[in-house]
Amino acid sequence: MLTAATPPRPFINTKTSKLDGIASGRNLRISATSGTPNETPHPAGPLVKPVRLPIKVVPSSSRNQVVGWHGEALKVKVQAPPEKGKANSAVVAHLAQWLKLPAQAIYLESGRSSTYKVVVIEGIDEGEVNRQIDPISV
Repeated sequence: MLTAATPPRPFINTKTSKLDGIASGRNLRISATSGTPNETPHPAGPLVKPVRLPIKVVPSSSRNQVVGWHGEALKVKVQAPPEKGKANSAVVAHLAQWLKLPAQAIYLESGRSSTYKVVVIEGIDEGEVNRQIDPISV
C-alpha cells in the first residue's frame, strides 16, 4: 500500500519561536552579529536570487575604485587600512554606492581576514551586476 510522504517540518528558531520565513512568506535574513532573524522584507521581493561575487580587495589604496576582473575575482581598491574590519566595511559601502543599492543589501559571506572575499548582493540580479562590471572591464 502506498502512502503519501509527509512534507518536512520547517525549522523553528528557538530564540524567536517563529518559523524562519516559511509560514510568514517573508524573506528573512540572519544577522551576522546576533543570530536572530532580521524581519525587514527583502526590498526586491523573494523572487530575486542573491548574487555571490568573488572579489579581490586591495586595501590602503589611493582611492576607492572597482578596477575590473582579476582572474576569477572582481578587483576592488579601497582607501581604508586592513585593520579591525575597516577595509571590509569600506568594500561593502563602495560596492553599495557603485551598484546604487543600500549597504544592507551587501554583506561578506567569507574572507573576512583575506584579500580574496565572497560578497553576497541582494536586490539585484546577476545580469544587472554583469552589466555594471562590463564597461570597466574593457
